[in-house]
Amino acid sequence: LAAFDVIGWNMRGNLSSDGRYNYTTANAYNSFIAGVPEPSVWMQLILGFGVIGGAVRYRRRRAVLGFA
Repeated sequence: LAAFDVIGWNMRGNLSSDGRYNYTTANAYNSFIAGVPEPSVWMQLILGFGVIGGAVRYRRRRAVLGFA
């Protein structure tokens, strides 16, 4: 039912209808890819690094107090 390409797949035939769906390597080059991330993506990236940094800092401080 499906033949795979390097990037994508080809599906022919459907039990409920005669619809076809094709997505191949040639179609991948026509896809829209944003050159610059949106501001919300930057915000999530910065907040994620902040949360990870805070967790590492909290664990280090807690470990030092535990051994004292």
